[in-house]
Amino acid sequence: MTADGFPMLVSIRFERYVRGLNRRPTIPWSMISPHDAQAHQNHSQSLKGLAKRGGLAPIEALWILDGARWDSYKMEEHIALVELERRIAEWEKEQA
Repeated sequence: MTADGFPMLVSIRFERYVRGLNRRPTIPWSMISPHDAQAHQNHSQSLKGLAKRGGLAPIEALWILDGARWDSYKMEEHIALVELERRIAEWEKEQA
């Protein structure tokens, strides 16, 4: 667990997008932590264990947040990044 949040993995192809965020893409721990059981189901690891290994790809994070099994739907990486950022912003607004 990091103070910055749960890490996301992005391909080299999208590093420029990530740099535009002015931060490493992360998911707030309090947003993803209730989904630890789904992380175990999809990856046979806890969220803490996955974070220690570098995190999740955006689509993998969406599957966990949606309570969906691994590889249950497809999405281009850039679309998954944008969708995840939208959900994080919405979640943060709800927390305020």
